[in-house]
Amino acid sequence: MRRIVMAMLLLVPGPVSRSPALASAASSTELPLVVANDNRTPAGTMRDGVLTLELAVVMARWYPEAANGPHVDLLTFAEVGKAPTIPGPLVRVRRGTRVRMVIRNTRADSSIGVWGM
Repeated sequence: MRRIVMAMLLLVPGPVSRSPALASAASSTELPLVVANDNRTPAGTMRDGVLTLELAVVMARWYPEAANGPHVDLLTFAEVGKAPTIPGPLVRVRRGTRVRMVIRNTRADSSIGVWGM
């Protein structure tokens, strides 16, 4: 029987733009827009039995209800060269697959921790 191991990367710090100073700083710059991840497309590229995945932690703007509704600026994961998604990129590999993952924190004002990888 084949088994597939799946992991979703979640960034837990929550909304960042709570203070007026942070809110004005976030709104004065163009933030990438978060897109919905339907978790049907695995992240990364598979080559010679190795899954390579490059992720960045980025500040992004999320409209949870509608494109013209309220929004929140938050930290999220994005595959390098792609839009940030909620939930984060789907990591799906078969047991025994080698994974090469690079996670870059683009935010100087935060730190991240990764467990279970």
